[in-house]
Amino acid sequence: MDHKDFDFIIIGAGPAGCALAAILARARTHPSVLLLEAGCENTNLSLRIDGERQFASANKAVDWGYSTVPQEHLGGRTFPYPRGKGLGGSSVVNYEAFTVGPKDDYDEWAERVGDPDFSWKRMQTRFRRLETYHGPPKAYQKYVNPHEHNHGQHGDLQVGFPPTWEKDLPELLDIFEKIGVEMNDDINSGNPIGMGVSPNSAFNGTRSTAADLLQNAPPNLVIKTDTPVTKVIFKDSTALGVETEDKKSPDLASKDVILSAGAFDTPKILMHSGIGPADELQNHGIPVVHDLPFVGKNLRDHLGCFTLFKRANETSDRGEYFSNPSAIEAAKEQWLKDRTGPLSLFGCTMGMGFFKSDSIYSSKEFCELPKEQQRHLRQETVPVWEAFSHLLFPQGRGLEPTQDYWALLIVLLNLQSTGEVRLQSSDPAVPLLYDFEYLSHPYDQRIAIEAGRAYMGLINSSEFQNAIKEPFLAPKSESQEDIMAFFKGMLNPVYHAMGTVKMGKKEDPETCVDNTFSVQGVKNLRVADMSIAPLLFNNHPQSTAYVTGMTLADKLIDEYKL
Repeated sequence: MDHKDFDFIIIGAGPAGCALAAILARARTHPSVLLLEAGCENTNLSLRIDGERQFASANKAVDWGYSTVPQEHLGGRTFPYPRGKGLGGSSVVNYEAFTVGPKDDYDEWAERVGDPDFSWKRMQTRFRRLETYHGPPKAYQKYVNPHEHNHGQHGDLQVGFPPTWEKDLPELLDIFEKIGVEMNDDINSGNPIGMGVSPNSAFNGTRSTAADLLQNAPPNLVIKTDTPVTKVIFKDSTALGVETEDKKSPDLASKDVILSAGAFDTPKILMHSGIGPADELQNHGIPVVHDLPFVGKNLRDHLGCFTLFKRANETSDRGEYFSNPSAIEAAKEQWLKDRTGPLSLFGCTMGMGFFKSDSIYSSKEFCELPKEQQRHLRQETVPVWEAFSHLLFPQGRGLEPTQDYWALLIVLLNLQSTGEVRLQSSDPAVPLLYDFEYLSHPYDQRIAIEAGRAYMGLINSSEFQNAIKEPFLAPKSESQEDIMAFFKGMLNPVYHAMGTVKMGKKEDPETCVDNTFSVQGVKNLRVADMSIAPLLFNNHPQSTAYVTGMTLADKLIDEYKL
């Protein structure tokens, strides 16, 4: 299809954009769909190696290389902020944790936008359509015993567990159980509370990305890579098509232009197209198409930090492997041969726990939150904090390659701080300024304190202490002062940016898109990616991005009778 006219144009080939394009193109009436991606095709096989997931975002060819502005409440530090570039988007560079999150988050989404199509009941159906779920080997069913009705078997995204887990992961899970932590044998049931094991967007040693949804695409889906979009073209207030960086004749859409470029680049394209805070656009000489003040606002994320413990029982094979260059080279050859070996083992299975906190609910900071927010945070399936294990801790900081260790990441959820992304130039090639204002809200500091205390209470148990030699990286004590000192020096983004083009009801002044994904104040322009999130979802949100794209596809097929 060489002509420039399409029914739909989708900008961005991450999880939401690929899911949307794949479903639309396969609709009964075969609408013409153009999927535009700024990056390349990402055909390099090394990007698919499961055991090198921690190195993926260091590949400059597939990462935009963004950074935050200095964060006042985290010691003035700036943070690199990986965002995926190319087919698959951030599913190419993330850590692959595939968690769907609390059912109460989806029901809250439905409530906030006034549409049951976003409820857990309907979203769970989409999760099942999305995935082919591979349960764990029988040897590990003590820890993961998935409930069949929660999972799909015919989707294009491979989700599962490695055939062999690292030897010290069951040891750690058993310790948590002995301490009294509630165990959860299916954290993707809609209730993640408790300690379990996270499935990955991977199977048979191979990363599965959003690009997999585009396999065997029908001819009515045209995919263009290396094609950055600079702005949406309007006639009066109606979106007609898009202009790309090469300034060639524009691609036109007879029905809708849809932005799926993510929480950073969707608001950037909107603002360069003249949709956003009028004063900010005018300051950069951008003609205003529609004044939409909250484009770029409501930027939210989770925060996390490593803790590290030298183990007493050296049962892990990590040290022997990572200190041996020839073993690493042999592992690469083995993976290329049959997708097995160390590169399908180390760092490929993660213990993961989601926890509530009574001390949070009784805190002054919680009681000062809006009543509706308090109601949601108290829901049965909504956690306060998360811990997960068996990431590959970066070498350095005095850690010897041969040292046997447990690395656990504490993640602070439901954070209330909101930041923004701002223009710094009228040139679309210049990135925005990314300011999360991490820990600026008093409630977030209270979460850090209470999560830190609860976590250290687990760590200081006799069962855990008997299994370690010493803490290598952890708060000095359970005191408020030591916990906050540790967090302020060690907290980092978890790279779950969302909320910058918020979905809501039309009467909400912060609403940028409505429940049909339509951008307010203009016609034929929609947004489908994590920028529309009306709340900070309590999961690793690649899964939510996929079903966001699927939800819009379902709505468009119904609306246009496709």
